[in-house]
Amino acid sequence: MFCNHCGQKIEDGSKFCEHCGAKVEPFTPNAPQQPARPEVERPIQQTQRASVPSVNPADAVTPRRPAPANRPTGGYAPAPMGGMPTQEPKKPKSKTPIFILIIGLLVAAIAVLTILLLTNSSDESKEEATPTEAATTVPEETEVPTEAPTEAPNYQEIAAYYSTDAYPNLETFSWFTDTGFGAQTPPILVDATPITTTELVEGGWQMITVWDPDRIYNAYCWDLDNAVITTVGTNVTVTVNQFMFYEPDEGYTSDKIGQAPAVYSGTWNGMTANVAATGEPMTLNAFYEKDGRQYALGNVTAPDGTEGRIALMRP
Repeated sequence: MFCNHCGQKIEDGSKFCEHCGAKVEPFTPNAPQQPARPEVERPIQQTQRASVPSVNPADAVTPRRPAPANRPTGGYAPAPMGGMPTQEPKKPKSKTPIFILIIGLLVAAIAVLTILLLTNSSDESKEEATPTEAATTVPEETEVPTEAPTEAPNYQEIAAYYSTDAYPNLETFSWFTDTGFGAQTPPILVDATPITTTELVEGGWQMITVWDPDRIYNAYCWDLDNAVITTVGTNVTVTVNQFMFYEPDEGYTSDKIGQAPAVYSGTWNGMTANVAATGEPMTLNAFYEKDGRQYALGNVTAPDGTEGRIALMRP
């Protein structure tokens, strides 16, 4: 059936129009009819809308809600039947609960997926952590505890390994005598490793002193000896045990074994030993290690002013 006020289709038996809120008059066969407005969606059988006789405006019943602004303006507003109670028109069913239900289901699904992903991630982390923990645990179980030696005993052991009480021969220092007597760094020491700890150079060394290497004082000769370096804190002593005197130009050698050793005393300045005997200062200013041997370079000045250059080597 159709509303005889706005012409919209309503449910059969409705007393109020759910579109405009007007009261629906029952169909009267004797009353003149007019065709209802056809629907666009599908054709329907045309019916006549009962005309409503005019009533006194004072007796008209105002609907509980106004008609929609876009409702048709044609036709007449039916007057309510006298003495009948006014009923509130049916409200259209709201779709809000459906939307709320759908949103709730989506939120629940997202929460479940999140929990599943977090659980899987936690399990994978535990599985990945297991090999690492095992790897870090096994060495602890199999490691044999050892007491690490202190630095001083270690240095002393190394120094004792290199130490020698041997005397050199004429060929021992060819790397020094054949390359300018240390005026420049000898080729053998170009890629050597500098020694940076005084404890590592303690003990016995083979030693050569080349006097007047530049032949200024007419005193060119060699001393071949054995030197012992002793360190106590920053104090250092170099004891030279004399062995042989050699004049290269004359090919003359002289044995000095049995002569009193020369003792030079002084202090360390970094890795430079500044020592002196009676009126004879000596400086050892460079220590090296290469291929299982230790080397040192220095200089000395005799009481008469003659300059000398020094080389040490061990073992």
